[in-house]
Amino acid sequence: EREQLARADAAARAKKLHPLHKRPDTSCPRLSPMHPRVVIGEHGCSDAMLGLITCHESGVFARFTGHCNDAAAALDKCLRANKKLLVSGNLAEAREKRRRWEELCAEQGLDMGYSKPGGG
Repeated sequence: EREQLARADAAARAKKLHPLHKRPDTSCPRLSPMHPRVVIGEHGCSDAMLGLITCHESGVFARFTGHCNDAAAALDKCLRANKKLLVSGNLAEAREKRRRWEELCAEQGLDMGYSKPGGG
């Protein structure tokens, strides 16, 4: 497992890929990261990510003097917008599941065992 990871890292270094371009090895759960790596091109904020990466790679001076703050703010804004879309989709799905559950309970004449939100 470690040899496989070492070979993958060596191959990435040989191709001079940025770490975000590599996929983690998910065959070994204890070696996989807590959060999956973001692969550039498969995410809605790829342009903003590349802008920040490019700014950071332009030199240490740019990072420490705030020249990359605009790129970081653009990435934060994009990630927040994506999260808002995900949350609204999840909320709509949860409300639909709850509506179906309430219908099934009403058909069976069962008490759902909890109070409705809003004290109802």
